[in-house]
Amino acid sequence: MKKISFILLIPIVWMLIASNSVSAQQVCVDDVQGANDVNQAQTDVTQLCVDQSGLPTTYEVTMSWDEIRLSGNNSGDACLLFDTDGNGNINAALCLQVKGNPLVKSDGPNLFSCTNTKNDRCTGPTPITLPPGSLTSCTVNQQNADPFPSGANYPQDTVGTCTIDTGDISLAQQVNVCSYPSQNPNSDPKDCVGNLGGGFIFIIKDADPDDTTQFNFTVTDSGGNPTAVSIIGSGGKGISLSSGTYS
Repeated sequence: MKKISFILLIPIVWMLIASNSVSAQQVCVDDVQGANDVNQAQTDVTQLCVDQSGLPTTYEVTMSWDEIRLSGNNSGDACLLFDTDGNGNINAALCLQVKGNPLVKSDGPNLFSCTNTKNDRCTGPTPITLPPGSLTSCTVNQQNADPFPSGANYPQDTVGTCTIDTGDISLAQQVNVCSYPSQNPNSDPKDCVGNLGGGFIFIIKDADPDDTTQFNFTVTDSGGNPTAVSIIGSGGKGISLSSGTYS
């Protein structure tokens, strides 16, 4: 029997479109602008992944840089962005900095509240101290996770893996991952994984038996433009969508 679950992530809620008893797993969204889409290696982000298996206490989010090393004092700075009121703008950001050869975590996670005026950065950032007992933490290492064969150092990326305490930031509020030219989350973003102001559809397929049957999923916008993904056997994939009406 084939069990397929569709989960829609919009700026403020997870909506279960079709429910079956499927196990939680990591589901990833690739950079909508493709490989090598920025001319600064330290700001090229390639992927966002979400794993709900720790709920209701925690969830895991990963953000990936295409580079695995940087020279001198150059750094890679990126933030997970959250919208807590559903207007499409950013209210909170969780940020990391990486440096070195190979890249390692040099600072973070740093949590900020934002003034809710833009969808691609944390305006008016105010640092928030994580409360005692918070389970929010991040690690950084190199993994064979690059989704783009033409990417730098393929198949390796530098992956920041953040376990987030739902008491600090609810999973329902995540909207994007963006990179910045500095540690200031209010600076001009250089690269973002998802469409700005939009959301994600996460498709999870739990095949029984887990064979090579291919499942094709297509979502079409109001202009008739389709976006499609395919899953062979069990697995999951994500789609980034701009704000709009889809079928």
